[in-house]
Amino acid sequence: MSTPSQPRTWPITNMLALVAFIFIPAAVTFVGIASDSDSGPEEIENAPDGSAFAPPTQNRSIRDIESMVIENVPGRELAFEFERSTTRIIDDNYAQAVAESDRVLLGEDNWLFISDATDQACVEPELEAEWSAEIASLHHLLESAGKTMVFAIAPDRSGIAPELMGDIEAPCHAANELVVDRLANQPGVIDLGTAVNTADHALQIDTHWSPAGAMAGMELVVDAIDPDVWEERGLSSEAVDRPGDLDGLVGYDNTESVNLITIDQPEPSTIAYVDTSIEGRPLAQSTTPGAADTHVLMVHDSFGGYFPASDPTHYLSGLGHSYLRPWFTRVDNVRVAGRTSNTIADPAVAQSMTDADAVAFLFVQRTLHVRLATGFLSVPTAVALSDQLGVPHEVGSPVPTDGVVVLEGLGGVAADAVTVNATSGSIAHRVDYPDSVAVSVPAGTTLSASLAASSTVFVATN
Repeated sequence: MSTPSQPRTWPITNMLALVAFIFIPAAVTFVGIASDSDSGPEEIENAPDGSAFAPPTQNRSIRDIESMVIENVPGRELAFEFERSTTRIIDDNYAQAVAESDRVLLGEDNWLFISDATDQACVEPELEAEWSAEIASLHHLLESAGKTMVFAIAPDRSGIAPELMGDIEAPCHAANELVVDRLANQPGVIDLGTAVNTADHALQIDTHWSPAGAMAGMELVVDAIDPDVWEERGLSSEAVDRPGDLDGLVGYDNTESVNLITIDQPEPSTIAYVDTSIEGRPLAQSTTPGAADTHVLMVHDSFGGYFPASDPTHYLSGLGHSYLRPWFTRVDNVRVAGRTSNTIADPAVAQSMTDADAVAFLFVQRTLHVRLATGFLSVPTAVALSDQLGVPHEVGSPVPTDGVVVLEGLGGVAADAVTVNATSGSIAHRVDYPDSVAVSVPAGTTLSASLAASSTVFVATN
């Protein structure tokens, strides 16, 4: 004899969880779309050099609803598990979002790569010669001023972990690596790829090196400044969840676990900030008692560091300056802008360069085409050292050798309103400042100017 069936009952918490499972994904999509339409993109500092990305509004909506579910829905543990799975289903569109991006590429094991690096054109011999010449000019300027010059080239992630690129093509990668190898034969130039070359030196969803990679690279920089300084010290580490700039470029806000490394110091560093002409990119002045008695100025891109008011996600920690400051009593560093380095000649930075024992430049390989053969480094460096290296020059007289002519004191006239022409020879590069104009010229060039500056000096670059 069969047992009579009984009506099936569901606890109210399970019913609420089921409702959450069915309706929350739709709410997530709706809220995400609505928020997209209400606000435009906001620039974010932690983006690859020369770009910014918008905070992912849709995924922020997912997080907000997730928090609401956890805090307010009875039976929330079950609902939360359902909602997380739904978020993962939404994130199955990740590959499509990457495919639609013109800057982000998907490699093996969900590693992301930036097309700025993989799509680089092959460096032709003529351009390589110009790069080499500008680095030689920097070396000449700083050596003439009695300073050690270090020009450190950080590898792109395609060079750090090429095995993770999968089917991504980088047709000029091998040839351009050879260019860096040849540049590294010049005095003061370091290919950091000789030490930064394993997957743990990179990050999965971010363009920058990992703290382990930054520490490996900066050891070479420290050794180039003073080979007797770097020593075995205690290290502490903390696992932190950090966002990634590449992930942000495709509209997501995922995080990855990063091992944040700190080098032990006899005494902590104190840091002061001095504003430059670019808002948010001050000159940072670090003082470390008990370290080697050397003053170092580092000019860098985002591989060297950022300058945050606060860093709750630890995104801005574990970059180049973190592993340079512990070793020298004074380390000043300034991050240049994406396509200009005018801040090198700002009064505070110029004074630091004048006072420094060593000047280190740190740039990632993919940005060399905007750093070199542009005058963006050699001209501002010549201007910064003009009080020390400059000699009076008569406009209209030929310059004795390759160098930079600096017209100082424009009497309140805007620099861009001052015309400077080569009556013989040529002008290679021009950089304007609030009260001066600087032009780089080859030997024998004569100039004319539409305004008589208070003084004109010439700084030789070879």
